[in-house]
Amino acid sequence: MKALAFLLLLLTHYCFAQNHYYGTLVDDQSGQHIPFGHFSYEGNKGFISDDAGQFELYSNAETIQIQISAIGYQNHTFLLKPAEQNIVGLKSKTENLQEVVLDYVDPAKELIRNVVAAIPKNYPTQQEQIYGTYREDAYWDSLYTQPIYKAETLTKADKFSYAKKTSDGNVQILEHKLDAINMDSVEIR
Repeated sequence: MKALAFLLLLLTHYCFAQNHYYGTLVDDQSGQHIPFGHFSYEGNKGFISDDAGQFELYSNAETIQIQISAIGYQNHTFLLKPAEQNIVGLKSKTENLQEVVLDYVDPAKELIRNVVAAIPKNYPTQQEQIYGTYREDAYWDSLYTQPIYKAETLTKADKFSYAKKTSDGNVQILEHKLDAINMDSVEIR
């Protein structure tokens, strides 16, 4: 009976026995610990190393083939052995990125650039002639019913190019009409 109980205890211990896998994830070149590496095995099982690169796992398997990935490192496959310190080294992965060009456009400078580009359109560089009418009325009363005189002048002016700065010009009076109702009250200066 004792032998049977011992055999049953031994069989139970053998059935529930688990292997202890542990180790550290390190950089191959510098030896520094790699935090938060991702370990996956048996297709859908996995775990993550801690912030010091340490990991630990309990399993019934005699050995475990594990796939390891970490940001900035090449993926690696490693065979974990139970009951011993497993040092897993990963190689750095260098990636050549395409050139990035940052192009900042200052809105104030862009506005000035657009204004300068529009000068020829807004301010022509050729000479023009401008026609206009000048009208003046004067009244005796504040209700504008008793006029003193009415004057109207049709003018023609030469508008020179904005490129040629000048302080004088040519203005012609083409027609002048003056209707004076009471010339005694009109003062000409």
